Amino acid sequence: MLSNYDGKEIIVIAVPVGGSQGYHSHDPKWRETNATDWGMKFVSAQFGSTLVISSVNETTYIHHHYVLADIEIKVPPHIQVVLMPRAPTGDGTPDLSKP
Repeated sequence: MLSNYDGKEIIVIAVPVGGSQGYHSHDPKWRETNATDWGMKFVSAQFGSTLVISSVNETTYIHHHYVLADIEIKVPPHIQVVLMPRAPTGDGTPDLSKP
């Protein structure tokens, strides 16, 4: 969801979801990591007047599926937002490439 607000900062929030249901490790001490403990977050890089924001640690690989859901972006009224789809990868690296 994208919404304007009266603040001066760009705010991006989301709900971490997912897990590794169906994965069976050979290690008897292995336990599934909760999505809130997976380390998903947002990072950014600025290119002139353009700010690129990307997620970190969203992962889809075999039985591991950790993503950020219900993403909400709040921006001041004078900011233009261009949303770009991004599929999660197996390594969770952000995409902070120049637009």
